Amino acid sequence: MSSTDPSIDTLSASLASQWNPHATKPGTNDKPRSGKAAPHTSLLTPEGTPEVDDGRIEADKRQQAEQQAAEAARKSPESQHPDNKELQSSTTTDDDGTDNEAAKQAEILKEVLCCGHDEYHKILGIKEDYDSATEEMAAVERAVYSRGIEVHPKYNKDENAEKAWNMIRTAGDELGCREDVYQEVLDFGDKNTDALDDDSGSEMDGLEMESPKPTKIVLGWYEEATPLMDQLQQNPKSFSVRKKLDAINDKIKKKNEDEEQKDTSGSSITRQFRNFIKTSAQALDGAKRVEKELNEYLNKNHYPGAWTFKQDLLMQEAVKEKTEEAKQRMKNDMEEERNRRIAERNRKKAAEKGATGTEQPKKSSPAMSIDWRPGLTTNKVTQQKSMDQCFFLIEKKGKTKGENSMVFEDAETIGPKATEGYLKQLPESERVDIRTEKYEYSTADKMGFVEIDDIAVKPGYSSRVYPAICIRVKYDNGLYKYPNRTVFRKIWGSARADRMIEDFYNDKGLTIPWEKRAKRPRAGESVKIVESVEETASARATERLRRGRTTSRSPERRRSSSVSSSASFLSDEGLERLGGIEDRMDKFEKMFENLSNKLDKLR
Repeated sequence: MSSTDPSIDTLSASLASQWNPHATKPGTNDKPRSGKAAPHTSLLTPEGTPEVDDGRIEADKRQQAEQQAAEAARKSPESQHPDNKELQSSTTTDDDGTDNEAAKQAEILKEVLCCGHDEYHKILGIKEDYDSATEEMAAVERAVYSRGIEVHPKYNKDENAEKAWNMIRTAGDELGCREDVYQEVLDFGDKNTDALDDDSGSEMDGLEMESPKPTKIVLGWYEEATPLMDQLQQNPKSFSVRKKLDAINDKIKKKNEDEEQKDTSGSSITRQFRNFIKTSAQALDGAKRVEKELNEYLNKNHYPGAWTFKQDLLMQEAVKEKTEEAKQRMKNDMEEERNRRIAERNRKKAAEKGATGTEQPKKSSPAMSIDWRPGLTTNKVTQQKSMDQCFFLIEKKGKTKGENSMVFEDAETIGPKATEGYLKQLPESERVDIRTEKYEYSTADKMGFVEIDDIAVKPGYSSRVYPAICIRVKYDNGLYKYPNRTVFRKIWGSARADRMIEDFYNDKGLTIPWEKRAKRPRAGESVKIVESVEETASARATERLRRGRTTSRSPERRRSSSVSSSASFLSDEGLERLGGIEDRMDKFEKMFENLSNKLDKLR
């Protein structure tokens, strides 16, 4: 999980040297000040992986020794000890070292410029084959650093230095070098004057000493940063998380300034934590070692135990990369198999042509009409190809017109041999994907509808429930669509779709394989029901008309008689509506009577 985000190395002082409680300001060398002991801030690497800072430390020591020798050479001869001849010749030695360094820079510059722009390993001067990715990563970063400090325009004044550095930078990016390594190259040679005044004689002395124990206020800020640490492990490049950590660090620095501490970065949440995360993500083989060292580091600096190593989060990126590789391998295998089948089919066609003028027997059409592409599924755990979840619509031979000729089966039922046979018989170019979830059906699919051509039912279901149904629908443009029952009901509406499916079975003389029937009446039954309703309404109107004539003189019946007397002038449709109106009037009369009875009881 290499980082290519340049903003990672431009954080505030708290993140300039992760997990170093004595971090200096950004842009300076991350070395402890005078009298201060700081933990080792170099990036943890797995077993056998050299650290990137080794070359830098050695170079700093060499330059420090050269400065001390030059200082001694500037002293007067009288003040020197007579036997100290080495200091008298230090100027000559320094000149020779400068010449050797210039020659080395020129040689490396020439080697880089002689390489092609895409010869990344050659540009860095490393081999191409390694036993592990971790070993290759360490070699790449070590080469970028060692060659970078020789050809970078900051240290090499040759006119082609910038071109050579850009080639090294490009090679590092292509081979996964971390952005931190480029920053180490830029920081090379930046001296920390406080470190030269250290009486210990070495900048590496006392690295194992513990940091000062944080106060209760700082521990409270650590608790505030705990959820941010979990988020940082999920995404080390998260700008929002780094911004929140910067805010916490600013509070720590301000507190240190108020207490007049010389090192205002003490107790800060520094960059080393993210370096642990990057390292473990890049080297899963050394995860246990990284976990142990991280826990020791947490204990030594008195950080909260909740900031423990979360290996499951760190492995997500690696698992993702392996999954992508598996998908690519499967894609390549399928493409290779497809090309093999095409070549085999072309070879058979060429062999069947035979001599000119020879009549060849007509090939029979395949038994299978369509299938559920891709035909083969892949187990996500074992990455093995499987047919268990592959469904087929199979068109049987020998069926006469009017009979259901399609069968809806899955590969597990018909067996692997039959499935493989179907796949071989039917070329991939002639297959149709029947997965309805891949397509959006709507009422617009009514346009051009001709008829239901056939219906296939998956066996094994109880007759009391609807089984899995696949419908072959014919359109006026000659094409077919294959919705299931659920999708077909979305197109036509639930009741109408069920009626259309039942009509297909009845028209073909087939037995409907389920007991439940459509809710609304069928088209043939609707006519009979309408006729019976009209007859009932007509008889009711005639009866009311008869009663109206006998009681037309009564005031209380005058309204109904006038309405009924007009019934003879209405059509059949009008009579039906009139009957409905009178029924509603009767209901209102009953409701009024009930209300009157209730009022009488209340009185």
